[in-house]
Amino acid sequence: MRLLPCVIEALMRIAVRRGISRDAAARQVLAEHIDAQEAREPEDRLTHISTVLRYPPPTRGDERVDQPLRLRLPPGMVDRARAVSLRLPGQHQRAHKDYQARSLTDSMVTAIAVQEFFTDETLDGLLPLLRHKAAVGLWQLVVAATSSRPELRVQDAADHIRARPPGPRSAEDDHMLLVAEALDDEVSWHSQIRFDVATRIASESLRGESAAAYEEMLFAQKTEWGEERLERRFSRQGSEWFEGVPHAEVTGRGATAVWRARRRVELQDFEDWLRNAPGDHLGRRRVVNPPGWSVTVPAGWHAAALRGSELPAQFARWAAEGRVLVLQLSGRRVVWPLCAGKPVAGAVPLVAAARTLKSQDLVSFVESTLIEWGTHLAASDLLDVELGDDDELDIGLGTSEARLRWAEFEARYKSPQLWLPLDKAFELGLVDATQRRDAMAAARLDNLARPSKRRSGEPSLVAPIVTGDPRICLFVPRLGKKRQAKPMWRWPGGSVAQAVGAQAHPELVRCLAEAACWTRGWTLHRTMHQVWRGAFR
Repeated sequence: MRLLPCVIEALMRIAVRRGISRDAAARQVLAEHIDAQEAREPEDRLTHISTVLRYPPPTRGDERVDQPLRLRLPPGMVDRARAVSLRLPGQHQRAHKDYQARSLTDSMVTAIAVQEFFTDETLDGLLPLLRHKAAVGLWQLVVAATSSRPELRVQDAADHIRARPPGPRSAEDDHMLLVAEALDDEVSWHSQIRFDVATRIASESLRGESAAAYEEMLFAQKTEWGEERLERRFSRQGSEWFEGVPHAEVTGRGATAVWRARRRVELQDFEDWLRNAPGDHLGRRRVVNPPGWSVTVPAGWHAAALRGSELPAQFARWAAEGRVLVLQLSGRRVVWPLCAGKPVAGAVPLVAAARTLKSQDLVSFVESTLIEWGTHLAASDLLDVELGDDDELDIGLGTSEARLRWAEFEARYKSPQLWLPLDKAFELGLVDATQRRDAMAAARLDNLARPSKRRSGEPSLVAPIVTGDPRICLFVPRLGKKRQAKPMWRWPGGSVAQAVGAQAHPELVRCLAEAACWTRGWTLHRTMHQVWRGAFR
């Protein structure tokens, strides 16, 4: 980890006072901090103000002011330290630098601050330690002061629903409230813009004699805090908070945050639907929006929800044999896929494709195997798209008309196509040697004609090749750093689960399942990228 020079100096003072080495002092104070934090309620745990302000900001090279500190910790201490540290809404342990939680650094800095005071020019005079709930309260004030138009539409719609007289609500209203809740608590966007605003608020309110009272107000989150939150939300336009702030970046990040909130709520609905789908002879179908693709549970397939923490012996044996998956759906352990209470015949290669995935990724894997790939759009629909002046998009989605326009946008610009590498398609006998040779030659010519680097932000491209098979195309992953075209073969249609039901070759099922899992994530990334671009218009 890397710490500010003033933090390193404070750690050295602790080491001198205790008569031990710096490394030993770091281990001691961190262990004491973890024990103290674990004894507190989660909202009462402490964090340092530098974590809330993300100070120092991420920099590279000569601009860095922080210094490295290598920790040699006993096994398990890192996980314990991260578990008791602050994580603001929208932050994750592994994410883009703006969204990455400094969990271990927060625990180390807070542990030192409890034992020894330190400061520098930026931190001077600020209240050094905040309780977690107070830190989140400060962050929510920052969110209110920097919310974009797409976010404000969702929040205003939710406020309008809450202000209605008590009575039954429609499913649409409940859905909007869930989206607003996810937007506030789980998928907040992060940028240096917001941390600059957090620094301004802290400089005004967390200094001097009134700092402790303001921290108590942030922790209580009652009337006074609610009034300040509304004031910052409704007075942000043209205020000093937005001096020099690029509105385009705020709008883009806000639009994608709304998209992620909708996606989170929709995925929860998908889990409920999958867990409760009966194994009838008709099968079940629904549209998962966003991003707008259809998913189908084949006829007879169903899931079995378990009670308690113990896995019944029969299910445990099937899971050990690789015939079923055990996953979490809506907080319940579920065994899938089953048919008439037994493992689905031919599902072994499907389950084998999920063996390398983490438990939290299994629901995404199941969704990818149920997507109806390539059922209604041709390959040409995946070509680069540009929004024209008449394609203005309402990202806020506060009305039925807005949702309809969103569905039209997705139907026009996104195609759920599933691709296999041409070499794998050749091994499976899906293309012949001549088609493979022609496609490889076309890919080499295309790569020689293209620059090796591309401008950031361009969407991916699929271009057809004249090989006698319209399903063979060149795939150019422009969302990465390189633009090397790869020949691919397009799956003609249907879900991976349907291929299992049709008794497809086990190796084909496994390859399709792996490709579907990757393509699902890539398509979601691409759709969110289009939301970013569409928000500017």
